Amino acid sequence: MCKIIIKDILKDNDYPQAGGYVFDVMEKCIPNGETVTLNMEGVEVLPSMFLNASIGRYVEKYGIASLKGRLSFEKILSSLLTRIKDYLNRIA
Repeated sequence: MCKIIIKDILKDNDYPQAGGYVFDVMEKCIPNGETVTLNMEGVEVLPSMFLNASIGRYVEKYGIASLKGRLSFEKILSSLLTRIKDYLNRIA
């Protein structure tokens, strides 16, 4: 399992850079059968710049089906979860 603490990545990078880092981890782990867990503790917003560079880029390259059962979230606000679900519905 690959775990990413999002607030730590956002602390040192702008949104596109942080999203690119998440994409790189997803691209390395998911095709190998691993699950990627995004720890969202302390994160209150995820702008499109981040989502486009991470999840959106992954879906564009590998398809939405490749994420099923391979991407999970922990310590996430319900508002962020709703935002991510809406985002995935728009790009799928």
